[in-house]
Amino acid sequence: MGLRRVVAGGAAVAALAAGGLATWSAVDEPDRAALLEPRAEPLEVVAPVPTYALGTPEGLRVRAGGRELVLPDAVDARWLPGGRLVVVEEDRRRLRLLDPRTGEARGSAPIGDADLPGRSAARVNLLARYDQPTVLRSWSAALDAVEEVALPGTDDPVAAEDPDVVRGYFGVAATVGDTTFVLWHDSSETYEDGARGVARIRDGEVDTVLLDEPLVAFHLSVDGASLLALRQVRGEPCGGCVVEQEVVEIDPVDGTLQSYGHPEEYDDSWRVDAMDRVGDRVAVRYVRAGDGRVPRERNLLGTYVYADGDWSLLPGSDEATTWWQDGGRVLARPAREPRWGADGFRFSWVADGTDREVPIVGELVTSYGRVGSRLGAVAGQLLPPA
Repeated sequence: MGLRRVVAGGAAVAALAAGGLATWSAVDEPDRAALLEPRAEPLEVVAPVPTYALGTPEGLRVRAGGRELVLPDAVDARWLPGGRLVVVEEDRRRLRLLDPRTGEARGSAPIGDADLPGRSAARVNLLARYDQPTVLRSWSAALDAVEEVALPGTDDPVAAEDPDVVRGYFGVAATVGDTTFVLWHDSSETYEDGARGVARIRDGEVDTVLLDEPLVAFHLSVDGASLLALRQVRGEPCGGCVVEQEVVEIDPVDGTLQSYGHPEEYDDSWRVDAMDRVGDRVAVRYVRAGDGRVPRERNLLGTYVYADGDWSLLPGSDEATTWWQDGGRVLARPAREPRWGADGFRFSWVADGTDREVPIVGELVTSYGRVGSRLGAVAGQLLPPA
């Protein structure tokens, strides 16, 4: 597919619905809300196991099934559904799609001055949020160029008198099916009262949905079929503030929200570490907000599952951070003697049908040399396969 370049002239504050335009709707009440019906086909997530890419001083240690290799020039990684691996090389100029069993390059894309992509599935998105205008560049899962879209600037009347007021796009650009979503806020260093919303990009066209909804962050499901988000319950959105937040899901078709609330045990100090949806279950891994006295790796609260209108704790999920794969799981437990410059975890692989934990070498965050660092990634979902 060839690259499509689009300059969006303005953002319509509406959501497309069957039969024409409809204004965005309020959030559903959180009490026992049914799960949103999937709007996109889930991608195949099964891959050779175990599947991980962990940092070591020597390089990124990659395992896919029975093959393991070390990539000395890789400093960051993202797993795509089906076991495909995208790595960032040391100069941070390009993304490279690799065969994780051989290290052979299968494609590449320039990073430029864009932010690195978040979780990716159908598309790999790079958001150049410091460009004027902000530019969204999208590639397929094979790293074929799809489109380049210049996102709309602010239409806030205050900007006519204060040129520092701009539309800032932030967070990750997440794609469900053929529709991409990006959070935005009109503001400056001295002006925080501007509108906020979500840019929805489809076939190069941009409109705004969920105007002034206090959304904090997006979490794309591992299979790419669902877009979950965090919504601040009270006050202005503040990603780092210790305030009440609830779990919602965005309908990519009509741009509305379905709210799932949060577990009954929840309090304002709970922070979301990861979210996922596996079939008819939503999973959220919670940690307690750190105060510097307790290491992050010891703040795990567990993975809570929303299904049939109720929240429940996944048994054992408060004992170890877990990535479930088809045939086993990768565990991360607090290290007994953390290495300086490492993330404080020790990793292991547990095959289905056994409780034996086979040690894995590497960390999700590791330092090397004087100033170098590597960020790893583990493939897998927050819940066992359905």
